[in-house]
Amino acid sequence: MHTHKFIAGLCVGIAAIVLAPTQVLAQSLLVDDFSTGAYQVDAYAGSPDLHYSSGTMLGGVRGTYVLAAPELPLHQRPASLSIPPGGPLILETGFQVNHRLELVYGRDAAGNQAPLNLDTRSYDRIRVWFDGCDVSENFNIVLFAAGGRHYSLGINTTPEHRPFCIDFPLGKFLIPEADRADIDFIALILQTGSAMGATDFALRSVSLLGPADIGWASCWVAP
Repeated sequence: MHTHKFIAGLCVGIAAIVLAPTQVLAQSLLVDDFSTGAYQVDAYAGSPDLHYSSGTMLGGVRGTYVLAAPELPLHQRPASLSIPPGGPLILETGFQVNHRLELVYGRDAAGNQAPLNLDTRSYDRIRVWFDGCDVSENFNIVLFAAGGRHYSLGINTTPEHRPFCIDFPLGKFLIPEADRADIDFIALILQTGSAMGATDFALRSVSLLGPADIGWASCWVAP
């Protein structure tokens, strides 16, 4: 699937923005628990959906971009995105329907750049909780620093029909110290990991954790 300008556009014009980094003192930081910013859409091939929802998520706005491919000759379900009040985020696709879902933090409600200026140096990892996922997903997180520099880490999941978590250790992003002190945008990219499509998954939360807050959970770890 092609990479939409939603992500590519983050690299444009960031160098012109000069703001003081936000020093984060807390050991843990909730990025999004999908409890606010309710939204629902069915995305069909050739008609991707881009939407910005306001709420209590990091930065106050969540950008969602959902794409379905290919055409639906069997009249299958499209890629259906649902974020009900209170969460979680749910994505469902039909038989042989592939998808791409992008979640971005660091935009305003009109889609303009609103950099987070987030100091991540006191954090150890990004933890993502799923309520379940019935097929393999290709899952990447991209962190954007000033000037458009970006750093990514990914994992291919396996089906899991109960709640599970994935840790993305910040050290594996290989981010220079200066850029870790000022992250402007966070993007989560989830796309079809199986030739059969037909994906159903639910996202419960995304958080930044400090070393003292890793806790009891036995999470998958992005390589």
